[in-house]
Amino acid sequence: MVGSQSGVEKGASHGIGHALGGAAGMPHGYTSCVMLPPVLRYNHSVNAAQQALVSEAFGQPGVTAADLAAGLVAELGLPGRLRDCGVRHEQLDMIAEAAMHDRWIPTNPRPLDLAGVRALLEEAF
Repeated sequence: MVGSQSGVEKGASHGIGHALGGAAGMPHGYTSCVMLPPVLRYNHSVNAAQQALVSEAFGQPGVTAADLAAGLVAELGLPGRLRDCGVRHEQLDMIAEAAMHDRWIPTNPRPLDLAGVRALLEEAF
């Protein structure tokens, strides 16, 4: 909570996570496991340098932060797909629309519209 109180913006992974929790009852920790890798891939073109720092922190420079995050999720035995969390494909449009109302979507490093959020959900499904 200190980050939020200090003005740290969260971006699409967090914003979509709110919609997944509200619309599909998905636990918030799982939303990060599932959405962070696709959002990292989407944002890579605008924040590759920051993501490279993540890869270095993992001790694997040259491996994408998205792949490292997905690998960590798998290694921990946590769900990595929306369908693994009980989200139904027919819910994706509703979840995308709900996410567009979250305050963190506009703070994503790379702008997102409804079609972009829907594509991220499809990738995570």
